[in-house]
This record gives sequence, structure tokens and C-alpha cells, in this order.
Amino acid sequence: MASASPEGDAEAAAKAQSWIDEAVLPPGAVRSPEKPLTTGAGFGNESYRWWCSPMELREAYWTIPGTTVVETASWMSEHPTADLIVTNPFGNPTNRVVHNATVPNAPTQESLEGIIYTIAEAKDGVAVRALIGVIPGSAVCPTPEPGTSLGGPGQG
Repeated sequence: MASASPEGDAEAAAKAQSWIDEAVLPPGAVRSPEKPLTTGAGFGNESYRWWCSPMELREAYWTIPGTTVVETASWMSEHPTADLIVTNPFGNPTNRVVHNATVPNAPTQESLEGIIYTIAEAKDGVAVRALIGVIPGSAVCPTPEPGTSLGGPGQG
């Protein structure tokens, strides 16, 4: 996915690319050049509304054979990418069947930039999509109403 910023921002582009290059996925993950086929619910919401504009956006995909959504999301909740944190860890206390799950990574809990990993069932395992959004220096971000906050990546 190309930059959403018409004028571009080299620093934001480099940061977005580094998050792809340093993505932490479970053993056996294979990078896919295109969106892999999923089964069932797929990746769910195909887009995310980033609060700031413009944003430096990227998208990347992986497949992981022989695993489940629950196993992958649980593993990824314990292994954030690069210098990021998992802002909303996956939990499945009822051990129910899960067809897709989201594990967001961001620099801080309040950050409006980061990675939204979505794990979805695939024919022989799972597929993982990473939506990456980085705030360039030229971006404008809304100011929330007093007593409220804006949800970070994968949080609304």
C-alpha cells in the first residue's frame, strides 16, 4: 500500500517500513506478497479509521501453517513488534472457537499510530494481516472532547 500522504514523509515512511521488516510473528510464518485466502469470517473489518490525516499507511500479510487463531493471537499478545507494546492483549478464557482475532501494537497505550494485526482462519492454518499507520510530521490529529480520548490502533 502506498503512502496516504501526497507529499510523503521520508521519516514516517521509513518507520512504517521498519515495523513491517521487524514484525514479530510465530515460528513458521511466511510473508505473502498478496492477501492470502481466508476461510469463515476472514479478516473482518477490511479497514481502520485512523484519526490523524494524512497518515503513512502500509499493509503486509503472512501465512502460518498448522496453527489456530487462538494459538497465534495468544503468542502474538506475548511478543510485540520492535519497540512497541501490545495495547489490547488477546484473551480467550472460555476456550471458545475463534475465527479471527486482533492484536494491536503501538508505541504507547495512548498512541494513535501503530500496527493492527488481524489473524484469520485459512485452509491449512492462519493468515495474518498487518495494517500499519504512522503519523507524519505534517499530520493533523483531532482534539478529543474533555474527559474523552481517541482509541488507538485496533481500539476504535
